[in-house]
Amino acid sequence: MFWRGAWDGRPLRFIITAGQAGDITAAPALLDAMPAEAVHADKAYGSNALRALIASMGAEAVIPSNRCRKIAIPHDIAS
Repeated sequence: MFWRGAWDGRPLRFIITAGQAGDITAAPALLDAMPAEAVHADKAYGSNALRALIASMGAEAVIPSNRCRKIAIPHDIAS
């Protein structure tokens, strides 16, 4: 199960997927048509494609870089 929450932790939308589904497969559907100033996620969601989707929404991606990235992408933990 994947969910999207409000700033105060209230769930806004959730998706139930098959157990073998990758984490990132549900992300675009969760972000679709819902405004956000920032998207917080763990490093499993750090793909370039998802970062581009978040940027196209006008939001900031607050996602730590996966350690296998050659160049780490900085993120603001405080936001």
